[in-house]
Amino acid sequence: MPTIRFSQDDFLMGKVIRPAHYHAMIKSIVTKPAKSDGSAVYNINMKIVEPGDFKGVPITDWLSEKALGIGGRRLVRACNGGVEPKPEENYELNNGVGKIVKIHVSNGLYNGRVTNNVDDYDTADPSFTNEEE
Repeated sequence: MPTIRFSQDDFLMGKVIRPAHYHAMIKSIVTKPAKSDGSAVYNINMKIVEPGDFKGVPITDWLSEKALGIGGRRLVRACNGGVEPKPEENYELNNGVGKIVKIHVSNGLYNGRVTNNVDDYDTADPSFTNEEE
């Protein structure tokens, strides 16, 4: 008979986050092919580290290689201390893993279920300290 075990992240995964700005730690960035055409899609897996009701809630955003100027530019800027990326330069996305960034979360609907969406990235507030570090 199959046995399963839930982690704390499993229980927090479906928690709806109130729309606002939060500090989040980038846990991993995973590259996958898009189902439609095989182009690269980058899944940014984060965890809210802001003290309060949503601390520890995992949240995922994604970027498409076909539209990097939309979210990718803000993500790279947030991970590089506010330094604006330059055209025609390479940036290693995995350098963002482990960094704290400030994100804006909104809510949306997907198949009738409320989802958490990342609308924006910014540098972490200079006064923010992560208690887990």
